[in-house]
Amino acid sequence: MIGLPMDRKLYHDMNNALAALFAELQLLEMEELPPEHAESIQRAVGLCRLAVNRSRALDPVPVRELIEG
Repeated sequence: MIGLPMDRKLYHDMNNALAALFAELQLLEMEELPPEHAESIQRAVGLCRLAVNRSRALDPVPVRELIEG
C-alpha cells in the first residue's frame, strides 16, 4: 500500500476488517443455532451490510477513478 493517501489506506483497512467480519457472520448463519443466537447473528449481518454500504459512500477515491486514472 505504498504511495496511497492516508484516507485510501484507512478505507482499505476498514473494508478488509468488514469483509472478514461479514464472512464469519455468514458462516455462523449456516450453523444450527438456538433461535436467540440466530436472531443476534441476523442483526449483526444487517449491521455489517449497513457498515459496508456506508463505507462505500465514504470512499475517498472510487475504484473506477483509480483504474481510469
